[in-house]
Amino acid sequence: MQATLEIGKSIRAGGALTNYHEAGQGTPVILIHGSGPGVSAWANWSRTIPSLAEHFHVFAYDQLGFGYTELPRENRYGLEQWTEHLLDFMHECTHTHPGGQLCPIIQHDVLSQSEP
Repeated sequence: MQATLEIGKSIRAGGALTNYHEAGQGTPVILIHGSGPGVSAWANWSRTIPSLAEHFHVFAYDQLGFGYTELPRENRYGLEQWTEHLLDFMHECTHTHPGGQLCPIIQHDVLSQSEP
């Protein structure tokens, strides 16, 4: 495979090898790309990451079905799968990156807002 700037690091999240970019230090910020054709974390955020990385610990990941993240076995996509993937990505960040203790706080906030 030819090297490309779109391929960053990888972590297993939600059962899929997930491509992501990481830069900076401090409070973690996770950038989530849209869902149009050809979308990836790098395509959407490559020009934003350097500026944010001056103040934050930035993570920009390819969602299921986009960029260089593995395709899920079930081959189904939607808000539920993307949300589960995001929450698992945040969970994995806490185990992989020292200082990622704020990911569970963000995760808790997301979950509490989604409850009826």
